[in-house]
Amino acid sequence: MFQKPKYLQNSFTVIFPRKPSIRRSAFDFENKLEDLYSQPQIIGIPDDINPDLPRMIFTSKHGYSQIFISQINFVLNVNYSIDISSYPWYCIVSGADLEQGDILLECPIFDIPTNYLDGIDKASTSIKINFQNLIVMTQSCDLAVRSDGRSKIDYVLLCPIYFKNELKQHGTYSKQSEWENARLGKHLGFHVLNCCDLGEHNYEFMLVDLKRTYSIKAEILRDFVSKKESRVRLLPPYREHLSQSFARFFMRVGLPVDIPKFTK
Repeated sequence: MFQKPKYLQNSFTVIFPRKPSIRRSAFDFENKLEDLYSQPQIIGIPDDINPDLPRMIFTSKHGYSQIFISQINFVLNVNYSIDISSYPWYCIVSGADLEQGDILLECPIFDIPTNYLDGIDKASTSIKINFQNLIVMTQSCDLAVRSDGRSKIDYVLLCPIYFKNELKQHGTYSKQSEWENARLGKHLGFHVLNCCDLGEHNYEFMLVDLKRTYSIKAEILRDFVSKKESRVRLLPPYREHLSQSFARFFMRVGLPVDIPKFTK
């Protein structure tokens, strides 16, 4: 009976002194909650009637939570979907088959010196190899190996990823508020991935830098992953969400004359 318990519901209440006119603050609440909650349902109860009855009800855009606001309290109710475990973020894979969303830790990248043309012998130029945590961005259909042993592409596109702990001293991403902004898609060029807890693959939250890309020969990458015991792969629909962020960053267009900002 208790072998696989599921966390299905919780409730959180904030109590404060009575505010009879709290319904007049509906616009302010709506502005604060607009990223996560839909427009409120306003309850037409006279101000002098039972202060515990809700005057406003906000429902989250994903449908799992509601906020009830009365004259004396805020109540947050969250109902978790029983099927939420049916959509895992990651799986563990091994072998040489590459797919979009494969996370490659300490992958070799080739760094060309900025002064590589300054008085050097081109025939004997050395290339520095660095190691970077990367995620595969190339579409899986382009990575599929045909019967002749080749795929549609010769080079794989990858973006760097950074674990939350790595960015403790970062000017922007040392702040929880900025991670939240990135999670909401407010930071073009960056994308947040969930933490991972699969066997020995325990990763904290990750930030994908979509502004930096690497192109590595597919043959080299396949050789690299085949020598690893296992790796983490981002699963649908989360990898398509990442791909959408990547596309949105590169397809953005700056208008020479924009529409003026709407103000209340």
